[in-house]
Amino acid sequence: MTEQEQAKDPQTEEQAPEETTEPEVEVAEEAEAPAEDNSAYEELNKRYLRLLADFDNFKRRTTTEKEDIAKYGTMTLVKELLPVLDSFELALKNPPADSEESVKAFQEGFEKVQKQLLDCLTKAGLERIEAIGQEYDPNFHEAIMVVDESQPANTVFDELRAGYKFKEKVIRPTVCRVTGNK
Repeated sequence: MTEQEQAKDPQTEEQAPEETTEPEVEVAEEAEAPAEDNSAYEELNKRYLRLLADFDNFKRRTTTEKEDIAKYGTMTLVKELLPVLDSFELALKNPPADSEESVKAFQEGFEKVQKQLLDCLTKAGLERIEAIGQEYDPNFHEAIMVVDESQPANTVFDELRAGYKFKEKVIRPTVCRVTGNK
């Protein structure tokens, strides 16, 4: 190839890297501000730094409070359940004698302890889900069996395990038997 052909051939041309020139930015010299403006700037800067420090302290404090709530949030409930625990311990220390009356008294004592426990949990926000005779709702009920009975179809016929809500949120659905279509 001749020099002219090489000059026209794009493959053999060596491309020189393009020089990029950055536009020159004129840096304006800051004029001396009057003393008043400088002191106003310093005052605003101090206020900004104080606000920034206050905000950092606020974030740290709220994080600590959240951790404490997560750690000790159920402490009130536990304190209310301690008398129930005491009642169970007392009942177990005094088992019933062989007489029918003492067994009946023992059973009544356990029923009172159960009521005491339910009262504590109800105050904390626990609520039993009513099921028997209600229309089946998969949000509240877990059907494990369908039976043909005289009740209307798709109705909870029998409750096998109680379901509970805690402050409007289902924490355990009711396990039940449901009537089927006839």
